[in-house]
Amino acid sequence: MPSADRSIRKLLPRPGVRREGRPPDARLVLEALLSSVPIPLTVWNEKAVVSHANEAARELLGPVATPCATADHWMRTLEPRTLSGLRLPLEDLPVMRALQGESPSLVDLCVRAGEESLQLQTSAKPILDQRGRPRGALFWSPTAKRRPGGDGSS
Repeated sequence: MPSADRSIRKLLPRPGVRREGRPPDARLVLEALLSSVPIPLTVWNEKAVVSHANEAARELLGPVATPCATADHWMRTLEPRTLSGLRLPLEDLPVMRALQGESPSLVDLCVRAGEESLQLQTSAKPILDQRGRPRGALFWSPTAKRRPGGDGSS
């Protein structure tokens, strides 16, 4: 069992076992969960700013996958496009759709990560409050492939 899995299990309550002391800090739980996910994953707040990113996201996307990166920064840096090479408007970015309450799944995008062009299959899910209003979003990419010959725009 990976060490991250063990650290998560220590933080989660077990049924029928009463714990003494305070419950674990939510930030520690979130960091443990993020570190255990092998695919690139970012957490966004309701103002379209990255609040958390796991190591896989930072390795794949670089500086845009760090806390405080904005959706506008993502647009300028990653230059997201459809597979046919058309520029993707900000409002069509899966994470922006999730911030509006949608759950886009398996959306293919081409992005520029440094000098490389990548093809990502992405999904996003809103983080809802008790009343069902979006208060943030999760954005992830289970697959990433290098695209030969540039970004697909001609």
